[in-house]
Parts: sequence; structure tokens; C-alpha cells
Amino acid sequence: MEDFDFNNLAIRIYGCPVLKKKASPVEKIDRKLKLFGDKLLKFMMEYDGVGLAAPQIGGGVRMIALSVPRPDPSKLNRPLSPGEELLGGKMPTLIINPEILSFSDEKGRREEGCLSVPGIFAKVERPVKIIFRGLVNYDEDITIECAGLLARAILHEIDHLDGILFVDRLDKKSYSKIKKKLELLKKEAVKNDFIRTDKGV
Repeated sequence: MEDFDFNNLAIRIYGCPVLKKKASPVEKIDRKLKLFGDKLLKFMMEYDGVGLAAPQIGGGVRMIALSVPRPDPSKLNRPLSPGEELLGGKMPTLIINPEILSFSDEKGRREEGCLSVPGIFAKVERPVKIIFRGLVNYDEDITIECAGLLARAILHEIDHLDGILFVDRLDKKSYSKIKKKLELLKKEAVKNDFIRTDKGV
């Protein structure tokens, strides 16, 4: 188990080496892990995020926080997925050792942002449905199908656990549109050791 440095937990910015490292599976749930989970939720909520992964605040374990609003069924052209039904009432939530078991052939493009890439947005293509497995809030082991924004958020956060940012998923044309902004962000982030210093909304 990682020995968390609670004095240095902060959101890391694009360019920080820790964001490119693959996180390790959680092997033991103890008080220290739960304290870290509380911090992960706190950062996500302070910055009004839809999700946040442990590496983004300097923790090298496979844990993600989610705060995806439950969709209004009357505004969808489909029924809620089992995951939206189940997890929609548990937000904000923590998921330990999340794993994608399968995903749909059908894909969709939607604009994404990231607390580690502030102020930059781009459309990312991802599967519209997934089946994933994980331990919810330390005690509920689930395997469930998710769709919509929830599926996208889970994919986005699991990418973080594998050292992948949403900007790494862009095609050349989309990446070229934000390349200068990314270079400027990285240049500015170096001045603060890649730590995000602005306050959450």
C-alpha cells in the first residue's frame, strides 16, 4: 500500500510526471486509504468536478471519485442504464479498483474537460456503453452496465489510472487546435511544480 503524503495532496497539472504513471491496485482497505478517499472527494467537490482520479492529487492507487448527476429519464431517448439507476443515487461516490470488462462497438463524441487540464476542452470519441466492475464506497462489489455521461466519466477516470489524459485520445486535427494552449498551460504549471493553485469554484 502506498504511504500517502497527506501534506502534499493537490491537483496536479498537465505536464506533471505523476499523471503519466500507471496506478497500483488497492490491496488493503484501511484507515489511511479512507482518509485519502475523503480528500479525493473533497478536491473533486471543491473544484465542481464530475470525476477525479487518485493520481491527479498525487496518489498512485486505483481509486476514482465520481459526481455524475442522475439523468432525467424524460430527456433521454433511452431507458436509464442499470449503472445510472444504481450509482445515480450514491453520488458523490468512490470506486476502488475499477475495471472495464467490455464496451459497446457504438461510439459517440462529446466535449470533455479535466481538472488537471484547466480551461481546455475538446470532443473525445468513446464507447457509449460499458460494463465495469469495482468496489463502491469500500463495501459494495458491483459489475454493472453503464451508459451516457456516467460511462464516459468512468472511462475518463480509468484512463487517468493508466497514465492517459483525454488530450491523448484526440485525433491530430483536434489536438492541433489545442496544442498551443497545452504548451502554455505546461509552461505556466512548471512555475508552481505542476500544482494547481487556483481555488475551486
